[in-house]
Amino acid sequence: MVQCPLVKLSLEGHYFSTPLILPPTLEKLKLSVCGDESTEFFDNLRQLPHLRRLYITDNGDTYSKHSRKSLLSFSDKLHGLSITLFDVAHDSKFIYRLATNCSNLTTLDITDCLMRKEFGGGRLIDDLLSRPDGTDLMPLFSSPQKAAQLKHLRLSLATISRQVLETIADNCVGLRTLDLANCPSLTDELLERIAFNSGQTLKVVDIARCSEITNQGIVGVALYCPNLEEIMMFQCAVSDEALYALGSNCLHLRVCGIHPGAASREAIDYVKRSTDGRLFV
Repeated sequence: MVQCPLVKLSLEGHYFSTPLILPPTLEKLKLSVCGDESTEFFDNLRQLPHLRRLYITDNGDTYSKHSRKSLLSFSDKLHGLSITLFDVAHDSKFIYRLATNCSNLTTLDITDCLMRKEFGGGRLIDDLLSRPDGTDLMPLFSSPQKAAQLKHLRLSLATISRQVLETIADNCVGLRTLDLANCPSLTDELLERIAFNSGQTLKVVDIARCSEITNQGIVGVALYCPNLEEIMMFQCAVSDEALYALGSNCLHLRVCGIHPGAASREAIDYVKRSTDGRLFV
C-alpha cells in the first residue's frame, strides 16, 4: 500500500488551547482561532517547512490581541483571512498592518461585530460614525498587484467609504465572489465598474439591502458577467427589467434572490425557463 503524505488539512470550526502537532508535509492549512492560543501554538505553525497557504478564521473578541499579533508574522503565507472586528482602536491598526504586509491574499472576509448584533434592527448614528469604513484596507486595494490576486471578497461593515469602493472597482479585476451586502454607499455606477473589470470571472454577487442599487446596476452585472451563478438582491430597488436582463444574459444562473413583490410572475417564470435556476423571493 502506497502512503500519501498529508498536504492539505482543514480544522475550521475547532479551537485548540494546546499546541498542535501537525505533519511536516502540510502545504495548505485552514484553521480557526479565538484568542486563547499560546505562543507555542503559533511557533509550531511557523516550523512547518512546507506550509505555503494558510487560511485563518479569527472569531476572537477584544482579548485576541496576542493571536492577531501572531497572525501578522505569517503575512507571507497568509492566503485567506476571515475576521470579526470588535475593538475598533486596536483592530484598525491590525487591519492596516495586515493590508500592508500581506501580498498573497486570495480570500478576505471582514465583518464588523456591529453588523451581527444589529442585524434585525436600527443602528445608533454614533455607533456608525465610530465604526471602520474600510479605509484601513487601502494598502491592499490600492496595490494593483495585491488587489488582482483577490478572488473572494466579503466586506460586512456598517459603512464603506466611496474611495474604498472606487479602488475595489478599479483594481480588483479577478473577483469570483463579491459580497457587499448592507452597503448603503454602493451605487449603480460603482457596481457596473466592478462587474466590467471582473466580468468574466465573477460568479457570486451579494448586494442584498444595498438601497442605492436599481435596475441599472443589475443590468450592468447581467451584461458584463455571463458566467454569473448566484446573485442576491433582496431589498434593492429592482423590478422586472433586472430579471429579464439576468435571464437573457446569465445562462449559468442557479440562484437568484429578490424581494417579494418586486417583480411580476411573468418575469420570474422567464428567469426560471431561461436559466433552469432557482429564484428566491
